[in-house]
Amino acid sequence: RRAVIAAGAGLLAALASGRARAASSSWQKIMDSGVVRFGVMPSHGPYHDLQGGKWVGCAIQMGLDCMAALSEAMKKPLRDTYVETSLANVILDLQADNLDLYFGLTESEERRRAITLFGPIYALPECAINGRGFNPGDTWAAYDKPSVSVSVVMGSTDEQAAQKMLP
Repeated sequence: RRAVIAAGAGLLAALASGRARAASSSWQKIMDSGVVRFGVMPSHGPYHDLQGGKWVGCAIQMGLDCMAALSEAMKKPLRDTYVETSLANVILDLQADNLDLYFGLTESEERRRAITLFGPIYALPECAINGRGFNPGDTWAAYDKPSVSVSVVMGSTDEQAAQKMLP
């Protein structure tokens, strides 16, 4: 919870930076509308998932905690709204001002060049999930063989990790 509050403070600092002073800044738009637009992806647990018409997940809770910190800093109540996006489009949606916040991206050099990142908020280890009956060993070197097939989502930081650890 402390990490999320600290992330909220980082969000506030990022929004209050030079970008936030511009007339069309995220800070000003949120201040004027009273709405924070969160990017979400259906069935993208444990980050966000639509269950019974309500968005749930750890990214939803992080967003709500940040919104509470932002509401306090702005000294006004804010409400949340959700904008569906995808891993392929989330950076474009942030750049196009279709959403204000998105939690669940891994930091990468490419993403740092495309958008302003104020994290990371948390770190997740890379891991391998083996198919039934397959266990080559417990090191990345054990997987780094021509006879071993590895599947990842193309364009993701998982792909970058696989290229780095499984040359």
